[in-house]
Amino acid sequence: MINTRYQQCATSCKSQEVRFEAKEKANEEDVTEAIVDIFHKNRKAYGTRKIKVKLQERGFVVSRRRIGRIMKEHGLVSTYTSDLLLTIH
Repeated sequence: MINTRYQQCATSCKSQEVRFEAKEKANEEDVTEAIVDIFHKNRKAYGTRKIKVKLQERGFVVSRRRIGRIMKEHGLVSTYTSDLLLTIH
């Protein structure tokens, strides 16, 4: 009984250690460069949700809000969004 509790603690501690390593902060410049690259390679059609998925595939952990802020700073607007804005106004 003591061995099983010890084994559970050992595996849970190790899994937390692995999770901590995976959530390493991404460099702002690298993330910005990746976002701009993904946006332009996909015919300016990707928004924050699709860019988030592509960034995860590249190994970045970034929130949609951060992606949106970076896109706004660089004037990146999805073609779908810009078409919608033109028809409403």
